[in-house]
Amino acid sequence: MKCSCEENEARYINELGELCCGVCPIEQGLDSIKLGDVPQLLKWSRAVLAGGLMNGSSFEALRNIVQRKPLVP
Repeated sequence: MKCSCEENEARYINELGELCCGVCPIEQGLDSIKLGDVPQLLKWSRAVLAGGLMNGSSFEALRNIVQRKPLVP
């Protein structure tokens, strides 16, 4: 599936819920996550909500999944 820019494959989902490439969200100032990382994020979220992961190492796992959004000046 192509991104709306029609130049790249849609391998991400942005904060608006749109499928997109990795370039468009950066250009638009939106946050995004790789589609392949969504199952890991859901698993982590469920564990936190269940009370099983509320320590520093679990948040390190979240950083590895989501990474840091680049600061836009």
